[in-house]
Amino acid sequence: MRILRTRVLCGALCLLPALASCAPPAADHTAAQRTTGPLTVGFVDSLSGSLAGAGQDMRDGLTLWLDQNQGRMAGRDVKLLVEDDQGSTETGVQVTKRLVEQAESDLVIGPLAGNVGVALGQYVKTTEVPLVYPIPTSDIFVHKDYPTVFPVTGTAPQFNAPLGRWAMDRGHHRVATICSDYAFGQQVCGGFAGTYRAAGGQLAGQLWPPLGSSDFAPFISQLRQIGADAVFVGLIGADSVKFLKAWNDFGMTGHATLLGSDPSFDQAVLRGVGKQSLGLVSIGHFAEGRESPATRQFTDAYRQKYHKLPSYYSASGYLAADWTARALVANGGKVGDASAFVRTMRTISYPDSVFGPIRVDERGQPVYSVYLREVTPGPDGKPWNTVTSTIPDVGATGGLTYAEYLSHPVLSREYQGGV
Repeated sequence: MRILRTRVLCGALCLLPALASCAPPAADHTAAQRTTGPLTVGFVDSLSGSLAGAGQDMRDGLTLWLDQNQGRMAGRDVKLLVEDDQGSTETGVQVTKRLVEQAESDLVIGPLAGNVGVALGQYVKTTEVPLVYPIPTSDIFVHKDYPTVFPVTGTAPQFNAPLGRWAMDRGHHRVATICSDYAFGQQVCGGFAGTYRAAGGQLAGQLWPPLGSSDFAPFISQLRQIGADAVFVGLIGADSVKFLKAWNDFGMTGHATLLGSDPSFDQAVLRGVGKQSLGLVSIGHFAEGRESPATRQFTDAYRQKYHKLPSYYSASGYLAADWTARALVANGGKVGDASAFVRTMRTISYPDSVFGPIRVDERGQPVYSVYLREVTPGPDGKPWNTVTSTIPDVGATGGLTYAEYLSHPVLSREYQGGV
C-alpha cells in the first residue's frame, strides 16, 4: 500500500496562481467507471490541533484494515492520499477540492470534525465523488437530502438519546450539561437533553466551553454552584482529558455523577486520564471491551500493531474502510456514479462488526446497538470500556417517527430537542 501525506502550508494560498498554470484540468472522473487498476482514495482527517489524537486513531484504524487486506479493495490496489483539515471548515474544503479536482480521487473518506463534515457535504454535492463519513454526522444529514454522502456511524445525537431516559430511570432528576460549543458538541448535548426532558428530567444548567479550551476551572466552579445530582459531559479529545483532570483536582468526585457521551470517555480520552477514570459511566456504540468475536479480533490486532487499545475513532476508520470495500465488491469493483454508489452502501448490513450489529433504515440512516459502558481495568490493568447493558436498534430519531423528528429544527445550541 502506498500512502501519500500532504500538508497544508501557511503560504499555500500564495502558491495557487502558480500551481494553476501547471495543474491538470479538473477531473471528469471517468476513472470512477473502472473495475481494475489502482483506486485513488482521498482521506480527510484532523491530524493537528485539539483533535489530533482522535484523528491519528481514525487514520490508524483505516490503515489497519488496509494492512489486513494487502492494501487492496475489491481486488484493486489502493492509493491513499491523506490530508490534514486542521479541524477547520475552510481548510477542509480546500484540501478536499485538491483531492477531487487535482488528485482525481475516486472517493473521499472523512472527515472527523462535525463542522468540517457539513462543509464537505455541501461541496461534494457539486461533484461526482462520494463522501464516506466515518464519524457520527450532523443532524442536518437527516433533515436534508445528501445523496452522495454516506454517514457510516450515524449522527451525533443518535447515540446519546438513550442516556437521557436511562438517567431518569436511575433517579437523576436534576442534570447539568457541559458540551463543546460547536455543531457536534451542541448536537451530542441535544441528543441527551431532548430525551431527558421528555422523560420528565430538569436541566439545571448548560455550559458551553469553546472547542480547545485551556482552562476548565471556571466551568467546574459553575457546576459546583449549580448543584446538579449528575453532569452530562459532551466534550471530546484533549478537552475531555482536561475537564476530567480538573474535576478530580477540584475535589468534585462524589459531588455529582458524571455521565459521558460516546467520545467523552472514549479510549482516546482514557489514555490521558489513567486509573482516575475507573468507574466512569457513559453511552456509546463502540466499547473496546465488548465480548464479541468481531470486537475482540479488532482490538487484539490494533493492540498488536499500535501497542495501545483502540478508540471509537479507530473503529470508525476501520469500519469506513470495510464498508467501502464491501460496496465496491457489490458494485463490480467500480465507484461509478456517486449517488448510485451511496445507494449501494445503503444495502449493506452487518450481523456483527467492530461496533456490533448494523442495518440501514428506509431513509438510508444506519441503525446500531448502543451500549451502556463502565470503565474497568482492561488488559495489563489499563482502563477500558466494558458493556453493562445493550440497547438494540437505535436509529437517527431518538425513538420518534421520522415525521415527528423532521417537524423539529436541526439540533443546535438554541434548540436542544424535546419541549
